[in-house]
Amino acid sequence: MKLISKCWPFFWLGAGAITIFGDVFIRKDYWALLTPYNQQSLMTHETTHLRQQKDAGIVWFIKYIFSKKFRLAQEVEAYGAQAKMDIVKGFNKEDTIKRFAACLLSPTYFNMIDEAGAILALRTEVNKL
Repeated sequence: MKLISKCWPFFWLGAGAITIFGDVFIRKDYWALLTPYNQQSLMTHETTHLRQQKDAGIVWFIKYIFSKKFRLAQEVEAYGAQAKMDIVKGFNKEDTIKRFAACLLSPTYFNMIDEAGAILALRTEVNKL
């Protein structure tokens, strides 16, 4: 993990962290605002991306940039991992799904899904065992 303060283009759309080629870059100001639990949750999300990228190689980045369907699948899996962590910790399942679905609606992801679709996708991901 690398905490950075520089204004990278990746952060212009509101992202607090990004995983690239085996490294997780996190805005220092964003990290400082997170509780230790939320830091762990963020790292769960980014670790999911580390695995995804390792499995697919450079193709992952090309597909992530150019394929809305692929980008959505990758983010649903990563936010689903975070949601599962919260649910195991005792958070309300439906509230957790809705909270992470809201993340998928952010401008960072270029309007790739609507609210109902995000909730359904995350509910399906969370229910995988």
